[in-house]
Amino acid sequence: MSKLSRDKVVTVLGEVPPDKLGVTLTHEHLFHSLRQREIFLKILFTPDYKNPRPWLWDAPIDITKVDMIRRDPFCNMDNLSVLNPELVTKEVLYFKMAGGGTICDVTPGGGDNPFGLKMVSSASGVNVIAGCGYYLQPFHPPNVAKSNVEELAEGMIRDLTEEMVKGTGIRAGIIGELGISSKMHPDEKKVLHAAATAHKETGAPIMLHQGPPSGLEAISILLQDGVKPDRIIAGHCDATGPDLDYIREIADRGVYVEFDTWGFEIYLPQLHFSWPNDRDRIICLAELIKLGYVKQILVSHDYGSKVQLRSYGGWGYSYFLEYVVPRMLSDERIGRSGKIRTAINKGDIQTILMENPKRVLPWH
Repeated sequence: MSKLSRDKVVTVLGEVPPDKLGVTLTHEHLFHSLRQREIFLKILFTPDYKNPRPWLWDAPIDITKVDMIRRDPFCNMDNLSVLNPELVTKEVLYFKMAGGGTICDVTPGGGDNPFGLKMVSSASGVNVIAGCGYYLQPFHPPNVAKSNVEELAEGMIRDLTEEMVKGTGIRAGIIGELGISSKMHPDEKKVLHAAATAHKETGAPIMLHQGPPSGLEAISILLQDGVKPDRIIAGHCDATGPDLDYIREIADRGVYVEFDTWGFEIYLPQLHFSWPNDRDRIICLAELIKLGYVKQILVSHDYGSKVQLRSYGGWGYSYFLEYVVPRMLSDERIGRSGKIRTAINKGDIQTILMENPKRVLPWH
């Protein structure tokens, strides 16, 4: 590994010092490929599921359909393909104009388009950090089941220190997001062991796609393999309800907790599952700050579909900065109870958006 990588952040354009990151979103998916879309559909739709709006399935997105697709993003095929670098660059520029500096694209392998990530970063001036590794087991390529821990680790190390796709010279800067199913698959466990090996070789941080109960198990595996807790990011903590007790259990181990679904107002009928709303996220985040965890909190949107982008009527990557931060800075009455959530101060918000990414993203 290059000596320069120590205490540097590895972006798709090369290494940068942590002070150059600025405001950072640690969990996004700038590109979304057709291959990923087909696997999503295989996971989400059971044989007995009946789409309540079958006419939407193959329809192109227009303004008359956005409200329905926003509530159930997986009811429309067109929504799940984001492939155009010019579109993505335009969306990333909205983030830059709002004060943003860095985006982590944690689709393993650079979202199948590491060169697209490089194009977007070059054109927008926003740092882009690409992920490597493997997502949930249904997304694994055939080689994962056939490979041992050492072989998987070698692949991650190559992505991190050489290049993700031959001939591009584009390196990954973070290991993840590593997919952990609610009941962890043996191959997902094997990937965790490989990630620990790759981390110890390179110093790159590790990000988990996790939730209860297997998230704590995944963290334990990494810790037992010698990964320090402050090199681990537990993604989707706010998607747990958010469950403050579960999040505290993660944070008490010294791991970063990521609130990364801001702006989600989604109900998935095929899973009988709904995300929490932003009010619940802010209340939980404020409580974590009050309890002393502010230096372990990261934020992002986890965007990966068209209707989440401004060009298709969505909030866009500037949403947290333009809408959530002002709300956090104000007192807020919660419902009709008369109870007041007191404002979060600017210093804590800066810690979350700038100081915490500067600590966790450099390799060391």
